[in-house]
Amino acid sequence: MPNVTPDNPLENTKVVYVKNTQVIDLVYVDTTTNTTLTTQNDVAHGDSGSTIPTSVTDTLNSTIQSYLDKGYVIDPDKVSGTVPDTFDFSDQTANGADKEHQVVTVYLKHGTVTVTGKDPKTPDDIIPDSNQNYPRGLTETDLSRTITRTIIVHYPSGTNQEIKQVVPYTRTATVDAVTKEVKYSAWTTKNSNWPKYVAPVVPGYTPDKDIIELTYVPADGKDVTVEINYTADPEPDEPATPVKPGEPITPVTPTKPGKQTTPVKPITPTKPGKQTTPVKATTPTKPGKQTKSVKPTKPEKPAKQIKHEVVKPVKGTKGKQLYGSPQAKVDSKAAQNVVDKTNGNNDKKLPQTNGESNWQLSLLGVGVLALALLVLKKKRDDE
Repeated sequence: MPNVTPDNPLENTKVVYVKNTQVIDLVYVDTTTNTTLTTQNDVAHGDSGSTIPTSVTDTLNSTIQSYLDKGYVIDPDKVSGTVPDTFDFSDQTANGADKEHQVVTVYLKHGTVTVTGKDPKTPDDIIPDSNQNYPRGLTETDLSRTITRTIIVHYPSGTNQEIKQVVPYTRTATVDAVTKEVKYSAWTTKNSNWPKYVAPVVPGYTPDKDIIELTYVPADGKDVTVEINYTADPEPDEPATPVKPGEPITPVTPTKPGKQTTPVKPITPTKPGKQTTPVKATTPTKPGKQTKSVKPTKPEKPAKQIKHEVVKPVKGTKGKQLYGSPQAKVDSKAAQNVVDKTNGNNDKKLPQTNGESNWQLSLLGVGVLALALLVLKKKRDDE
């Protein structure tokens, strides 16, 4: 309360109080960008404690609606002010102005809308709770895609079969209703693989691709076409006519080998004696004048021939000369005995009369020796 100085201190001074004038303002704040959209100053004014006119509420509501039409929404996380029923009692300045206005603040934020491929939007569509149109980039192809592998089977009969393997990808779009900005989510899918495919079996034909493998498909993958063709199998060679087998041969039963005999120990040959130098034949002397031959005397009866023991040859040496062997030794002695006896008998029966007799005797001795050797050889051969 201000001080009052009376005009006449001796008299009562009348003090008259005048109501202060109060002012109400409306403020709109964008909490998305943390900026003040607009401020409506002195929307209404009145005396302290007086009723605030309803026009203030109308102004507030119409302004809020204008922002809602632009895509704004009331921020539920903030407490927005409402128009009070009466003006407050704030003080005035020295010049009578309201020192502190009554302010009603409304908090707004950008409205957002989520768009899916199942409910795509075009620029002709209106954003809910606004009068704004959707931006571009919200069609079905913008929010969903299907990547396809087409398998075409060309059968040998001339018919074709087409198999389509698809991997669908989808994403969502979030639209800022105020700025019309569109933000996309990542592409997602429940199955990101083309499945394995096995070529059909056609008897007598071979496919150029037996198996088409399972394949991962990225979101930015491209469509693929795979063709399967068949080639006829080569004709098998004609089987050769089997040869009729002959009659089986009965195996010969092998004879049981006899008991092995002990081999004969070979006879160690004796070392042959030193070879004597043959006697050089003497030149016969020229016979003298033939004399009257003397009638030979009757030869005596030859002595009984002594049977010479012959060593039986070792098996396997039949017909072979065994020089230095006992048999050869015996045969040589027998021949020498025959010669010696013959010579002895001749000495007795044919006494030397002259040189002709000696020469004839020499020839006779050689003949007898040759005959003896032939007889001995025949005996060996017969044995």
